[in-house]
Amino acid sequence: MTPEESEEIAAAGTLIFQNIPVVIFGNGLFGVYILAYIVCMSIVLRKESSGWAHRGLVVLLLAGFVMMVLTTCANIAANFFLVKFSFMVSLSGGLIAQEMAANLKSIARIVFRIMDWELSL
Repeated sequence: MTPEESEEIAAAGTLIFQNIPVVIFGNGLFGVYILAYIVCMSIVLRKESSGWAHRGLVVLLLAGFVMMVLTTCANIAANFFLVKFSFMVSLSGGLIAQEMAANLKSIARIVFRIMDWELSL
């Protein structure tokens, strides 16, 4: 292994390692969001109004909650894919075999598909 390859592996590992606190912090904020959502929905549903505005508010709150859950799940899945597919085992076919294997396991395609699916909703 050349020194350049060692530096690339160390840099990739450092980036993935530094991404862990961001994921933990984001999931902590998601927990705060869930708590605030529960409080908000309990206040809204205790009121006796049955008008169109009240129903619309409940539907919009539910839609926002579903979108927030999908966004958080997509971010978690993207980070898991980064960990799973970032490192590759050296192949005996040389650099061309490594390139072909990297093209088959393109993490960018997987992450972009997840993000597009989540954003298209």
